[in-house]
Amino acid sequence: MFGSLVSRTGLTRRSALNVLQFKSLSNKVSENLVSITFVDHEGKRYPCRALKGTNLVEAARSCGVVIETQCNGEVSCPTCHVVVPAEVDLPVASQYEDYALSFANDRAKRSRLGCLFTVDKFDGTIVYVPKLTPW
Repeated sequence: MFGSLVSRTGLTRRSALNVLQFKSLSNKVSENLVSITFVDHEGKRYPCRALKGTNLVEAARSCGVVIETQCNGEVSCPTCHVVVPAEVDLPVASQYEDYALSFANDRAKRSRLGCLFTVDKFDGTIVYVPKLTPW
């Protein structure tokens, strides 16, 4: 493969090696990316790609969604309230999460705190971000 890349493209051996290393790295990164669409309270859609292990709040922010975390992920406020799709299997909300969500605007059956979940289970889904709850 290496030799054929050099002969086909006219690249030097070092340049060909760099190309192969880049392709290998790109494949590894692509395997670790998740695609999610965030939809805000006004209906604006934010297509997003995030690395596995990133929480929903960080992913949303990286794609331009306005979402807050006034308690810095301590599960004591509803500011990172999101509504997750039914096809995502999540554990039952803890009493702390349920209490924090009791103060959320537009609470729904699938409301959760975005700071608690990584994007890993959300590939190909739509996550709704309700209007910010003043806190």
